[in-house]
Amino acid sequence: PIASGALTLADGTSLALQARENVLDASMAIRADGAYRVALTDVDGLENPGETEYFIRMLNDRPPDVRVVRPGGDKQVSPLEEVVIEARAEDDFGLSALEIVFQAPGKKDTVVPLATGRQLSASGSHMVQLEDLGVAPGDFVTYYARARDVGQGRRGTEVRSDIFFLEIKPTAQEFTAAQSSAMAGGGGGGEMDDLVAAKKDVVS
Repeated sequence: PIASGALTLADGTSLALQARENVLDASMAIRADGAYRVALTDVDGLENPGETEYFIRMLNDRPPDVRVVRPGGDKQVSPLEEVVIEARAEDDFGLSALEIVFQAPGKKDTVVPLATGRQLSASGSHMVQLEDLGVAPGDFVTYYARARDVGQGRRGTEVRSDIFFLEIKPTAQEFTAAQSSAMAGGGGGGEMDDLVAAKKDVVS
């Protein structure tokens, strides 16, 4: 069994290792690249002076990777439909939160927590009941996912996925009436598509 141990950094700083039989540990803040050596002494007084040098390479903390898995794009829905939104996020050091954010016209953002607590990856889903939002044909419900990582001595970084749209389409009866009207008026679908695209740009 190990009686004692020390971790010595390249600048001469020494940290005592806490020994539990043959398992030793210590903690330190990493602020730059460096190196260290480990010296050990066992219960019989035999020593390992720590001739092997180990290197420290500091890695930048990357922002989280967050995406919407389902529906994963714009979708046409009816005013009475129930839509399941699923999101997933990953981070190199750990996530602190994963959320879905959606908004109906004229209303504030609704934030739905999917995961909390430190973890390298997280996923979850939420069902949006459009009937409860009071939407009407022609409205858009926007949605996206956002994730925040664990701050390494700083405030965590928040990242958002692309923003997507749930386009409220008319019911079957309304759609048939509108289609008949459009055919009688000679089309106009291209102008309507342009108007919808412009509206999405404004909302984004």
